[in-house]
Formats: sequence, structure tokens, C-alpha cells
Amino acid sequence: MQPISTPIADETALDAPAFSRRETDCMVRLVRGLTDQEIARDLAITHATVRFHLEGARRKAGARSRTHLAALAVALGVASP
Repeated sequence: MQPISTPIADETALDAPAFSRRETDCMVRLVRGLTDQEIARDLAITHATVRFHLEGARRKAGARSRTHLAALAVALGVASP
């Protein structure tokens, strides 16, 4: 008799959504622990633009929060800690 198994969602098995270059740039820095202000300064964009890109990435990834987005970015191989 074979054991009964139920599929468990494995975030690492997911394909990364099609993030824009700027979304990826912002996520990489988010994973490194930079604040929005630091990300903005690093990328020479405004604070509002950083929030725009991170929110777009959060929606595409289906993340519940920015922290969840950072964790998914690492799990999907988009960024490394």
C-alpha cells in the first residue's frame, strides 16, 4: 500500500513572475535590508518610485507584505541575502 500524500505548496518550486528590471533592482536591495530611502538614493530614483516598484512586485508575486515579498524573492532566486 502506498502512503497517501497531499500536495504541499512549496514556494521554491514556483516560477518567478516576470518582474521588471526596476522591480528586481528594488527587491535585491530590499532583501539586503535597505530602507526605501536608501534604495531610492542607490538607484537615483524617488522614494515614491521605490514604493511603486515594490508594490508592483508584491502584487505580481502574490506576497502579503514586503517581508513576504523579500522571502519570496530569495525563494524564487530573484535575490540572495
